[in-house]
Amino acid sequence: MNQRSAQVLTKFKDYTTEKYKRFLGFPINLAIDFSAIKDFSNIPLNNIGDPFSGRTSFLLESESIKFLGDFFQIEPSDLWGYVTSGGSESNIYAIYIAKQNLENPVIVIAGV
Repeated sequence: MNQRSAQVLTKFKDYTTEKYKRFLGFPINLAIDFSAIKDFSNIPLNNIGDPFSGRTSFLLESESIKFLGDFFQIEPSDLWGYVTSGGSESNIYAIYIAKQNLENPVIVIAGV
């Protein structure tokens, strides 16, 4: 890393660390301890496609889906899904599924 990039990252870290103390924005949990998963931070874990197909992150993703299936009492034969990167991707996929499975689906948008 060159010196300029290092300076920019240091400045950004200082700025965000200070702002973090008074964060009142997007609803997130600031008390999450990520130390248990820090070893995976430099590994690309994008699982493109079916989480039960055996790609990069399939073990963790399929276990997450099975956990939720058990929680919501879904029969294993009816269980499928995938772990999204966040709310926007989840909403886009929900719209896609509705379009594929419902006759004349209606999308209601509020707060725009």
